[in-house]
Amino acid sequence: MTAGGFPIRRMIKKLVYAPLGTQEANDYLDDMAIGANFATVNHLLINALVLEAFQSVLQKWKGIWFTSFA
Repeated sequence: MTAGGFPIRRMIKKLVYAPLGTQEANDYLDDMAIGANFATVNHLLINALVLEAFQSVLQKWKGIWFTSFA
């Protein structure tokens, strides 16, 4: 089996291989970077909303820092 002019070896069902430097590999890595950036921004937004919720309920907690260890 070939794709993009290079052979695809299927060692595990539903798992494919794309050599680094090919358009397919670059597209895949770009998509993974977009997903990682989205997850980071989503995490920060949720933390900001949680902080805002705590501050609205407990007014005395001004300036508290929430830290994630994930």
